[in-house]
Amino acid sequence: MKSLPTEDEFKQEAIDWIPTGREKLQAITGSPDINPICCQAITKLVDDKCACEETPMTAVNKRLDKIGMNVQDWLDLAKQVVKGMGCDGADNLQAYPECTA
Repeated sequence: MKSLPTEDEFKQEAIDWIPTGREKLQAITGSPDINPICCQAITKLVDDKCACEETPMTAVNKRLDKIGMNVQDWLDLAKQVVKGMGCDGADNLQAYPECTA
């Protein structure tokens, strides 16, 4: 039985998967990039600071705390994956409680 990857191994696997993801997206949509409309939606969510809302993010953080995860530890990976898929919409992603004006 294969063991679960460490956090660093998982993050590297996600980055390493981006070219495969782009190939699969190309096969399905004809473009290796996230659809521009979807990218705009990601940008809007980030610009509106949806992940900075205290109530929902507190609920998410409480759940993740139970398994030893912290949202802040995964933001850079999210940004890298989205950018790697041809969308810069997550570049300014922030999450509660570490949001700036």
